[in-house]
Amino acid sequence: MSERATTPGLALNWMDRALIAQTYEGRPMTTHHVVDVEAPFDRALLSEALSLLIASVPALRSFVRESPLRVARIAAPSSSTSPRRIITWSDAALDLGPSGWLLRAFDLSSEAPLRVLHAPRRGGGYQLVFTLHHSVTDGVGAVALLDALLCRYRALDGEPAPAPAPFSPSGASLLRLLSRKGARLTAAVLAANLGSAGRFGDRRAALLERVDARAEAMHCLVLDLDAEEWSRLHERAEALGVTRNDLMLGTFLRAAASWRRDEGMPEQTFRALVPVDLRSELGVGRSLQNHLGVIEADFTPTEVDDTSLLARVSERLRAGRSPERALATPVAIALLGAILPPFALRWFFRWLDGRPSSFMYSFLFSQIRLPEGLRFPASVRARRVYCLSGLPRQPGIGLTVTASSGGVTAALAYGVPRLSDDGARRLMERWVVTLGEA
Repeated sequence: MSERATTPGLALNWMDRALIAQTYEGRPMTTHHVVDVEAPFDRALLSEALSLLIASVPALRSFVRESPLRVARIAAPSSSTSPRRIITWSDAALDLGPSGWLLRAFDLSSEAPLRVLHAPRRGGGYQLVFTLHHSVTDGVGAVALLDALLCRYRALDGEPAPAPAPFSPSGASLLRLLSRKGARLTAAVLAANLGSAGRFGDRRAALLERVDARAEAMHCLVLDLDAEEWSRLHERAEALGVTRNDLMLGTFLRAAASWRRDEGMPEQTFRALVPVDLRSELGVGRSLQNHLGVIEADFTPTEVDDTSLLARVSERLRAGRSPERALATPVAIALLGAILPPFALRWFFRWLDGRPSSFMYSFLFSQIRLPEGLRFPASVRARRVYCLSGLPRQPGIGLTVTASSGGVTAALAYGVPRLSDDGARRLMERWVVTLGEA
């Protein structure tokens, strides 16, 4: 893309810049939203729907320019970004993991940060994979973009479909938020960072068979829970005085502890890494970019085995959502981004993730709720949607639960050979058992 053929720079917030800095060999920082369908999407209609989406969202036709002291996202004219460069059509059935799609990196200096794959599925049906570089937006924004694409496809296919609401500039500012909330919150956020600064050197329980190996591919296992089971878990959670999210995390912790014992691994404390949407705290409406906080919740082996585990999970997730805790990591990242130039920030993240002496997180756990208004084209007969995220070396494994009105799909993403396919299968089998016992 020519520099002279571009429009002005697009906004980057503190987390967007950090996610660009965390992009390096072996860490593509991508997110994947997968729609499994019974019938294929029409090629011409999908290409046209994608063209319309790219034309309306400049970030999807952007590239990144880095200089020694700054990083910028530049939007290219919509006429310069052809859907043929974005969509991959495969006539052969693909397994996403072995295909290499999930670990393929973007060259942000010359490539639009969006890819779409349409391919048959092994076992029948088709899959549409909507892949973004994480610096464009978080999970909430990615679902909104997928919804906007599907709305355009439905309209082109002759279905009644409301025009997607436009995305507004977020204007989110941590400085404005802290100023608005007052000195007490600012002091609490800084204290939370200082009080837990040593966490980056901790060694927590890993759910990997070969912790020090390098991930050569990213694989996934997908588990479907039907509406009846999803409803049962909701009723069970209410009876226990916790949320369904608490129940899912608590049972996964129990499964993880059981799996480690079966593998002959020593007893260690678990640390769950749980992303939190901060849009309400930041006063952000329907917008892109990343507005994420992080809950870091530790659980000792004794706590995992105790009958009060679910209550502890509920308590720690609730405490972690408090502004001073949820904002701690974004503020730390914003301060680092303000102090360090881009090349130094990338070096720092790479050094932090690659240290063999530490293992900061046991697993990533996230839940994505599809909006009530999201509708799939009737002609493709959608089966399910699930989401996957690219993973750092620490933890190297993540569980994403995608909930809809028809049930839930859980996807376990992991790096191979750090965790083998058999090891991942045994872990998920353990979780199915603990869910059934809940």
